[in-house]
Amino acid sequence: MQLSEFMKLNESSGQCFFSPETMQFFGSKVRAYDPLTGYFITREKKCFDSMKIGYTIRKADFKTGNVETIGKFLEFDTYQKAKVALMRIIKPRLKGLIEIL
Repeated sequence: MQLSEFMKLNESSGQCFFSPETMQFFGSKVRAYDPLTGYFITREKKCFDSMKIGYTIRKADFKTGNVETIGKFLEFDTYQKAKVALMRIIKPRLKGLIEIL
């Protein structure tokens, strides 16, 4: 499922993970997405009054529209570390990873 399709599913299931207001509040951006597995990396602000950022691995549930955090919220301090961890998770299907810069 493409990211845009999942974003619509998330919204239609009554959730607001990708709403502009939510994304702005947390300073969130999707940095990478695997359309085969639904795993993706988000970047968020670590503190509301700080410019420091962190990265989290997420999993899209294609049936319910839910977003699950894999591991800890803001577990990674660099995109590269998050990407390496994500690649270990989806290694058999790595060719599906779409980086969003």
